[in-house]
Amino acid sequence: MTSGAATSSDFDSRVTRKTLQPILTLGPGRHDVRVQVKWEDHLTTARLFGIFRSGATRRLDVQVARARGNVTLSWK
Repeated sequence: MTSGAATSSDFDSRVTRKTLQPILTLGPGRHDVRVQVKWEDHLTTARLFGIFRSGATRRLDVQVARARGNVTLSWK
């Protein structure tokens, strides 16, 4: 996927210990990433950008603090 919105059906996902590990293929350049997390009657959104080099691999770490409704994004 190189642009546009990704949904859960767009992911090659593996669930391990309550961890969702979607794999996306992005072209080189700047990409803005927005993650929406929904549970029960809550919906929260976080955004982060990254500059991707051709052939490079990056991992997006998503931390969800459901008690406070916070989502934190970082590149690993």
